[in-house]
Amino acid sequence: MVDQQTLNTSALREEIAGYIDMPETGDYAVDCATGRRFADAIIARMSEDAGLPMLARVTRGAVESGRWTPMHAGFYQRIADHCIRAA
Repeated sequence: MVDQQTLNTSALREEIAGYIDMPETGDYAVDCATGRRFADAIIARMSEDAGLPMLARVTRGAVESGRWTPMHAGFYQRIADHCIRAA
């Protein structure tokens, strides 16, 4: 039998994978906006669950993918916007 913590960890891994594997359209503005929407979603999720390690896991996944796309740029732009507002 799988315990609740294992289920939560598995669900979290799947959610993080969704943020890491962002699909590209080839349109810089659209992809950047998509990245910002992903950031808004992860910020809301982290606020609900105090999930700061989630950002580290997403960042590690992006680095390990070896890619830097407009969606990544939009994602981290939005994270930076929230950091600046919070300061």
